[in-house]
Amino acid sequence: MTKKNNISGFTLIELLVVISLIILFSGLSLAAYNNFNEERKLDEEASKLVDVLSLAGKKSAAGETDSSYCTGTFHGYITKLNPQANSYRLAQCCNIADPENCKDSQNTKLVQTYSLASNYVVTVSPPGNINILFRVLGRGTNLSGKTTITIENTKVNKCIDIDIERSGLVTSKVRYAC
Repeated sequence: MTKKNNISGFTLIELLVVISLIILFSGLSLAAYNNFNEERKLDEEASKLVDVLSLAGKKSAAGETDSSYCTGTFHGYITKLNPQANSYRLAQCCNIADPENCKDSQNTKLVQTYSLASNYVVTVSPPGNINILFRVLGRGTNLSGKTTITIENTKVNKCIDIDIERSGLVTSKVRYAC
């Protein structure tokens, strides 16, 4: 009588192939998740800047001021971009004759400063339009035409453009590869 060996199991090669595939798919999933996460952070930063610009426009249109600071002429709210420091500020512009002087810090009252992480790059087109004054009572901005602010996340090389029209309309575009 012959005895049959019914040994069931996996060979070493089969185990190595399965484990390798699991590790490969886990690594790909983690990389995709990290890219997704960075893209969401970019969306959040762009949304925050749009919110600040819109807030400046709304507060200016409503003529909302800090009466303890603004005892003279109220010109509106200004958003000051500082691309070198990856930051921007919202400030109130009052008590001066010429609203073009709102660019100077001594002529404004700081409301809030916002900072971006080091992996973000902010560019403004046309260059030089880094001080955006939203004029009082809905009279638009100090811009001569449309200005585009681009926020780039250098980790994933993705950008979002934010357009500011002379009228004060602020719109955010869709994310794209830079």
